[in-house]
Amino acid sequence: STQSTWGCLVVILDKKSALPFTLPGAVILTAEDQAKLPYRLANDLPWNHFGRKNIGFIYAIAHGAKIIYDLDDDNELLIEADPVNSIPEEVKNVRSTPVGVWAFNPYPHFGNQGGWPRGFPLDQIMNKTSYWLSHKGDTITGNFYIHQSLANNDPDFDAIYRLTRPLPVKFNVKEALSLPPGSFAPYNAQATLHFEPAFWGLFLPCTVSGRVSDIWRGYVTQRLMWDIGGRILFQSPWVIQNRNPHSYLADLQSEIPLYLQTSELLKYLLRWNSTAVTIDQRLINLMVDLYEFNIIEENDVLFTHSFIQDLRQSGYKFPKIINKL
Repeated sequence: STQSTWGCLVVILDKKSALPFTLPGAVILTAEDQAKLPYRLANDLPWNHFGRKNIGFIYAIAHGAKIIYDLDDDNELLIEADPVNSIPEEVKNVRSTPVGVWAFNPYPHFGNQGGWPRGFPLDQIMNKTSYWLSHKGDTITGNFYIHQSLANNDPDFDAIYRLTRPLPVKFNVKEALSLPPGSFAPYNAQATLHFEPAFWGLFLPCTVSGRVSDIWRGYVTQRLMWDIGGRILFQSPWVIQNRNPHSYLADLQSEIPLYLQTSELLKYLLRWNSTAVTIDQRLINLMVDLYEFNIIEENDVLFTHSFIQDLRQSGYKFPKIINKL
């Protein structure tokens, strides 16, 4: 009932995916199909990893996508949700986080008091400034290049939350929430709109677990969006998540880098700058620096090079740098 909103739905299968797989109206790229694609990433990326989604991003961009909705197979669009057509350039009733708050938790604003999203620094959970909003709703015209939808029922919590607190959870419908430069919040790959100026920020690292990959991507992209004048917007739920079966203890093990490294990563990103004059070169520079900072492994630097080359081959035009630090 909602697919008519979208121009094309691309599904990336893996070698462990059950075949045959059919979905009316969708482009299905099997492992065999992917091997035939003219993209460097198609041969570079490891199989049976969350990061194979990167191939779908390149495919969509090469076929003319202007907006990409990154989602998981266990998220169901709400019938009344129309993410693309409901988002004008000027977003009304936006609340902006206070300047100087480097880690912000959006969940309390939407009614989940005491909750936090996967990837939020654990040492900031009890910090009241991490969820306190000082501004009333306002109308803001901004370059909202990424829109993160929250999810009802079984939201994107980490394993610590799921092991210690009850589910399901339903968020309130509230005004959208924007983050100014200097403030980070984790966003995921489960229900997120990316507009064309932020397509370079779609790359999912592949040398970390799937429970870490999209969070690291989000923090890297947020930092670099400041350099092109872009912002992220958090929205009330467009989706209900009926989560596939997971072992919470296995999730806990996979999420350890989030628990131990997020705070230091964000402090590092706040200090980081680059003299490169293009956003693609700044992305490469940052990935190299994060390899040296032990956040990712060397292959992700190489994969980033391939991703950028595939973007260029697909005709993508990178946005210009505004902040020339």
